[in-house]
Amino acid sequence: MTPRVLHLLTHACGGGTERHVATLCHYLPGHRGAALETLMGFPFHWRRLPSVLRRLRRHRPDVVFCYGLRAHAIAVLAWPTRGPVLIGCMRGEVDFAGWKEGARRLLRPRFATWVANSRAVLGNERGCIITTGVAAPRKSEEPLLAGFTRPVFGVLANERPVKGHGWLLGIWNREQPMGTLVFGGKLSEATRRKAEALGVICTGTVSAGPFLKSLDALLIPSESESIPRVFYEARVRGVPVLSTPAGGIGEEMRDGEDGRVAPREEWAPLLKKPWDWIAQARKQPRRGGLDEMLGEYERLVTELLPP
Repeated sequence: MTPRVLHLLTHACGGGTERHVATLCHYLPGHRGAALETLMGFPFHWRRLPSVLRRLRRHRPDVVFCYGLRAHAIAVLAWPTRGPVLIGCMRGEVDFAGWKEGARRLLRPRFATWVANSRAVLGNERGCIITTGVAAPRKSEEPLLAGFTRPVFGVLANERPVKGHGWLLGIWNREQPMGTLVFGGKLSEATRRKAEALGVICTGTVSAGPFLKSLDALLIPSESESIPRVFYEARVRGVPVLSTPAGGIGEEMRDGEDGRVAPREEWAPLLKKPWDWIAQARKQPRRGGLDEMLGEYERLVTELLPP
């Protein structure tokens, strides 16, 4: 009998984690893919927690994958002692000092294991690393954007302080590099206005494939990361990447082959003379590793469930 698997998220902004969960739900039997916001509405309101817990328990899952500390806490409240196997998923920033580490320490005993997509984010936790896999792009995939001054640089991330949107706007304004900058994803109104005043194209939430196909290079200016899914989505399309060495990025990205890995203080000349490193990057699309990732998730669920 196929085990019933539930994925809990507390956000629905079309980011990398949501795309990752959608991939698992599409390809793996038993992964219902019920995001938490579909049970309770969005955005999250703690006052609705009692009804959320009742609805979660009615799902009767065998395994629950939890994304983010809020989802971890809600799962523990729903099944405090017995119930489904709880798996903590670690895919975001690597900074878990202070209150975050304290919260995780309180929740830790209820979780069977932790799953991360990089060694940097897993740290000293017990668990396993499952490398992100992405599907090969469809042959019919077409660019979202056309007609802009090249090179076209893009950032595909919902705005959060660690993602570096504000820092990148500052350097773009100061250095005035050649080409066009495009922001894909959810932005605050203040950031959107500032970006558009500098001539930055803001697309809002978009499909990753057509957005990436529009770019000469993807930018990842994050100051804290694991390994963002968009890196793999760019590599499988042969799109060069300029990234900071935050978190686990250096575990997968090869400087000079996938693009450039450089700290923020070295970005100005790279943006001023981009064609040098863009031309050196390997343009041949690489395998997405989807089958390997799916196999690892299937094995994990099988190992954790009682015979």
